[in-house]
Amino acid sequence: MPLPSNFNLVGCKWVFKTNYGNNNPILKQKAWLVTKGFSQQDGVDYDDTYSHVLKTSSMRVLLAYMPHLNLDIHQMDVQTTFLNGELK
Repeated sequence: MPLPSNFNLVGCKWVFKTNYGNNNPILKQKAWLVTKGFSQQDGVDYDDTYSHVLKTSSMRVLLAYMPHLNLDIHQMDVQTTFLNGELK
């Protein structure tokens, strides 16, 4: 599908990190897909920003309904520092 002329495409990149233990064995390998938000301009690409907030009661309803639909549940931890492509 072609991108409409009044929209700008925001790029993304993969960030990889390997955690090593004593004597250099690999403990964990992590990967993040981060957006290149620095390419956006206020008033051109967006007008306002907001943070998604989920109420606990809504989350409980979703978690209770998922087994009924035979869906798997996966946990993911998102930190805002990775939205800018910065590793700390």
